[in-house]
Amino acid sequence: MKEAQVVEDESTLEPSRVPDAEKARVLTLGECAALLASPDTGAPLALSKDGKALVAGDESFPIIDGLPLLFPASVQQFAGPSRLDVPGGGEDALRKYMHISGLKFAREPTNSQHTDINYLKHVYRARGLLRHARGTVLDVGCDSPQVSRSQFPESAAYIGLEPTYEDRSEFRIIGISEFLPFRDESLDNVAILTTLDHALDYHRSVDEAWRVLKPGGTLYLATLIWTHNAELHHDHTHFHHFRDFEILGALRRFEIQRLLRYSWKSNTHRFAWYLSATK
Repeated sequence: MKEAQVVEDESTLEPSRVPDAEKARVLTLGECAALLASPDTGAPLALSKDGKALVAGDESFPIIDGLPLLFPASVQQFAGPSRLDVPGGGEDALRKYMHISGLKFAREPTNSQHTDINYLKHVYRARGLLRHARGTVLDVGCDSPQVSRSQFPESAAYIGLEPTYEDRSEFRIIGISEFLPFRDESLDNVAILTTLDHALDYHRSVDEAWRVLKPGGTLYLATLIWTHNAELHHDHTHFHHFRDFEILGALRRFEIQRLLRYSWKSNTHRFAWYLSATK
């Protein structure tokens, strides 16, 4: 493991240090269709003749207002016109997991305002980490692509992935990190920026990033690391308060190239890691 570079960055508290930047170009559905695969079988997907679905054999995934819904089949049936609503009960473990996720995210807001100073600090740090990204980049948990793609350079071809689709004004792939709907070794970069703690099975999420990355591809990860006071029972939106060894264990197959440690809100019980790692 590379030793973390501790960055003294209090100056980034000034919003003026986070100027507007050129944004990565968002790929269209037509441009990224050749990269997509069934989240269940891994079979390559193609647009149906009427353009209303992505299909592979007997598998069919709907496209709603231009957004492809690529959830695993066991929960896809609960995808309504505006959101995924998985009921509780039953014997299917994935359904139970997705039901719990729905309960977690039922409390709003789940994300910081884009004018929040700590969000601006994150954008500043992420741009520094991602400045050399080239080729296709999958942004896992992208929220608003219009906002999130500002973290990526013009040299990146941007694909956002997000499980929510109430707002359908911006193109993104609708799916979950544990079942990335992309073909094996199809992407140059995967970014998981402050979203891994929202995934219950974070090991699976990281393993999925490994699967879809090309050999030599880069994983960019930003997450909080907790040293103490890590109890979860007061946290409405996160499944994890990571310790450092948990992240290092999940990244066991990757080679960490750069690891930056930042303070977070002047807290003493947690700090932020921003890292890049290659497959």
